[in-house]
Amino acid sequence: GTLEVLAKSGFRTVAIDLPGYGDSQNRMDHESDADFMVEVIKRLKMERPIVVVPSMSGKYGLPFLIEYPDLLLGFVPIAPVGATR
Repeated sequence: GTLEVLAKSGFRTVAIDLPGYGDSQNRMDHESDADFMVEVIKRLKMERPIVVVPSMSGKYGLPFLIEYPDLLLGFVPIAPVGATR
């Protein structure tokens, strides 16, 4: 898939399970969805990543873009849904 192609091209690629999806727990210890994204970036030691936000991850990605734009090198929304503001 896309992650494999990008990784073979030399990019560091990461796919995360959002809270309550995949193998993740349905609990969040963060004040906001944007803060969840900040924590992911810190834990993975990323510096100004390009974040691709498909579908339901818009609930996390769009608030992150609005609240912390300086932490990003780029932002690629792909039909994001779920953002409440």
